[in-house]
Amino acid sequence: MAMSTSFPTSANTGDEPSGIEYEDWKNTLLQCLEGIGSFYEIASSSRYTMFPNPGLEIEGHPAFPLPLTSAHAQLIKNACRPASSGREANTPFDTPVQNIWELNRRQFKLLNPEWDAFLKEVATEAAHSLGLTDIGLMLHKLLLHEKGFSSQNYGDTEESPGMIGTLFICLPSEHLGGDVHISFGPDKHHFITAPTSKYDLTALAWYSDVSHKTKEIKSGYRLALTYSIFQRGSDKKSAALVGQQTHMIRKHLLEWQTRFPDTETLIRPLDHSYSEAELSISHMKGYDRDVCRTLHSVASECGVYLFFAHLRPVNPGPGRHGYNVDERDTHAIHRTMYSPNGKPIGFGYTPKPEEMLDLEGDLDNDDERSFTEEEDVEDASDYYRTAAFLVKKKSVHRYMSHISPNSPSGYSFANTNTENMVEMVVDDMRDFMKNQDMGEHARPPILEVLRKALGPNESSRALTPVVVKWALKLKNMGLYQSAMMAAAKSGIEDILESAIKTACGFVEHHFGDVPGHIDWDKWMENVAPMDTVIDVHVTIQNFTSAFKKDAVRDSFFKWGDSKLTDKLDTQASFEISELPFFIVILGGKHSKRDWLKARLITALASSGTRELLYGVLNTVLFWRSHEECPVAELLFEQVFNRSFGRLLLHGADLRPKPAGPGSLTCGPPTRCIPPCRGPLKDFAKIVGQIMHLGLASEGIELLEASCDSILRTKATWCHKKLGGDVTTELIVPLIKIFKEHNIPVTQGAKSLFEVVLREGLYENIPPNPPEPRRWAHRSRTCSKGRDGQGPNCRDCEAMDAFLIAPDQRVWKYQAEKPIHDHLKSQLRAGGDGSDGARYFNISTERTQRAHTMVVEKTGREFLDEVESWKESVWALEARLAPLRDEMVAGMLGSRAYRELVLVEDLRAQIVTSGSSITAGVKREVDGSAIPELYSVKRARL
Repeated sequence: MAMSTSFPTSANTGDEPSGIEYEDWKNTLLQCLEGIGSFYEIASSSRYTMFPNPGLEIEGHPAFPLPLTSAHAQLIKNACRPASSGREANTPFDTPVQNIWELNRRQFKLLNPEWDAFLKEVATEAAHSLGLTDIGLMLHKLLLHEKGFSSQNYGDTEESPGMIGTLFICLPSEHLGGDVHISFGPDKHHFITAPTSKYDLTALAWYSDVSHKTKEIKSGYRLALTYSIFQRGSDKKSAALVGQQTHMIRKHLLEWQTRFPDTETLIRPLDHSYSEAELSISHMKGYDRDVCRTLHSVASECGVYLFFAHLRPVNPGPGRHGYNVDERDTHAIHRTMYSPNGKPIGFGYTPKPEEMLDLEGDLDNDDERSFTEEEDVEDASDYYRTAAFLVKKKSVHRYMSHISPNSPSGYSFANTNTENMVEMVVDDMRDFMKNQDMGEHARPPILEVLRKALGPNESSRALTPVVVKWALKLKNMGLYQSAMMAAAKSGIEDILESAIKTACGFVEHHFGDVPGHIDWDKWMENVAPMDTVIDVHVTIQNFTSAFKKDAVRDSFFKWGDSKLTDKLDTQASFEISELPFFIVILGGKHSKRDWLKARLITALASSGTRELLYGVLNTVLFWRSHEECPVAELLFEQVFNRSFGRLLLHGADLRPKPAGPGSLTCGPPTRCIPPCRGPLKDFAKIVGQIMHLGLASEGIELLEASCDSILRTKATWCHKKLGGDVTTELIVPLIKIFKEHNIPVTQGAKSLFEVVLREGLYENIPPNPPEPRRWAHRSRTCSKGRDGQGPNCRDCEAMDAFLIAPDQRVWKYQAEKPIHDHLKSQLRAGGDGSDGARYFNISTERTQRAHTMVVEKTGREFLDEVESWKESVWALEARLAPLRDEMVAGMLGSRAYRELVLVEDLRAQIVTSGSSITAGVKREVDGSAIPELYSVKRARL
């Protein structure tokens, strides 16, 4: 799998801080990382699918079932009072409070005894996330949020000594909206309760000194229980205390952006080793977990991404004075880099020494052993370190995977990496656009990443609709055009359809109310191939069907119609690949007859290739012969008048196609000749269709002109070399046309037929081989002497003298084995390139002093030559069999018909050739005689 990676480079401008300052800053950052304690959150969220019903009872009502229904919500609302101010009531809502109802803990009961055990489980999980131990809970209030409720930022008020936070339990009650946003300085959390609100329970917890706000409830009700969290003992925690250890990390990462803008990567080796399947924050252990969670919590807002990879030491070889450099001084990233959630996002590179934060200390032996045993590595004795990578967002696109176009084995893997990288950056961009408090340095490099995802080698074609969406969202027309073109060229219908729907939806959303103001040239420029008329037609069809608003669709179709007309007027030529377009347009129900005549048919007649004209004429004239087709006469008139010369056949059309797989026309018994290279069958069909329209004179005119063209240029197209199907594809169909329409064979057709038969097919038969004198054989030409010194070697000259001798049947030649082998190869090669082994019996007489090669002639060489000639005659006879017809006999005359069609002269020679083989019986192939396969009925003369 050939892969390469483009690596970031740093240019020293002379204005950047010195290397010493950078090292001092790195050391300070390293000290901050080493001082990190356990990592905790300022807020947490947990969802539960299995839980007991708390058994909520309000005075005057039985216990309420869950999920909450609208009727029960109304009963609870009637029993509650409007909520008081959030600060006094220690609830996450501000004054004035609307659409929220409450009961204090003395006004309701939780009857289910199983609830307390479950509540303890919830409290333990929340405490662990907040970094709390030995906590207590006190039930505070029952809250009911209804449609329209929202609240603004504020912090909770300490209700009683020791209270440090709030536990907010959302009971199953279906609603939309109501997202909860928790923040403390730059630390922010966004919790969503709505998607699983109907059947699940969600528990939120936060410190009292955070700020929180609730987005508007769009519909439904949210029923919640609130508990105050108390810290037992004197070690009281708060969001401020939890955030202290991230404050310095955030400060240093922001300094990295401003003080050292040209550096792009920092690498911190971890304490433990992890397999590739474990390279994610969720699998980190001990101190590694705390460091990585802390870095991950602040990295994005500081314009940094956190990745993981394996480091492998590289021994660079001898140093300047011949000593080996310490292998731990240089490292390379082994295999792949991973995102915090464990997805591969790119391939590694060789880090620079200044990028390393620390390489001191060794792995624990157990860690190293477990890694090398679990992983499929090239050398299990290699030493690996797992490291955390901090990469500035502005540079992350440089680490995207590349793959050679000649590496199909790695294509899907590189695509997966690219897709994961795009997904990560797109998600980050969504968060950035939602959070207006982030600085510009936190902006993800989405344009760079998306642009690179469309690269020619590493691109995943499935990404193109995503790129289209974001290019439009970010108003980047260049990227939009590139993505749309990539989708069009992907060859995958679903991808193209998705990209087009995205683009059309965007246009309709922004301009659907003013379709007349849409600049279609802007939106359609360079978004799809538009080089040919069929490109334009397909593009118009694809986009037209994607619009949902009639007014927009009509506006686009009007624009497309003008583009189609322009292309018809300006395209230099129309090829056979554009046949579907012309057939669709000509076959439609058109009221614009003038447009068809002035634009479409004129363009076709003026610039269509012969293959395209044949295809269009055959289709439309066929329609006309079966049903009413008003455009048929108009089309024929225009094409016949404007394109007559392009409709003609030429001599070169009768020549064989270049030999290739599947290109041979085989005739009996063994002769295979490639078919004609020209469209003979299509030409004959056109002549026939014209005749069916009652336009006999036009059909004859076209046929005679073609015959004249072929005959006039006979000397230039080698009429002795004709395609194997010239009779079946041209002569036979034309004879059929003459017979069906009772038209005498024209002089031009007669002359063409005679040339094809006499000077083409007939003359290609080789002369009947003369019978040799007794045992004479053909000589063998030694193209390269045994010693490589000349065209003939002395040994071959001696052998040739034996071969041509009529009175010598056996030859003995004494020589060394290499000479014998050379002579045998010459004999077996055959004089005409055939297998000559059957012509000789070769043996070796061995004595103590020498080896003598004995060659005996079998006499089969002449018999095989006769059989080969007969096969040529039989093949010709089979090709001419369809012409054994009274009309052909009348056209050629008796003598020419007997000679050229019945091949009587050649058949007579077969009777007298090779007296040892019965006439009409083919050569033995498998030991049995094969009777003649083709018998034809003579025409009555």
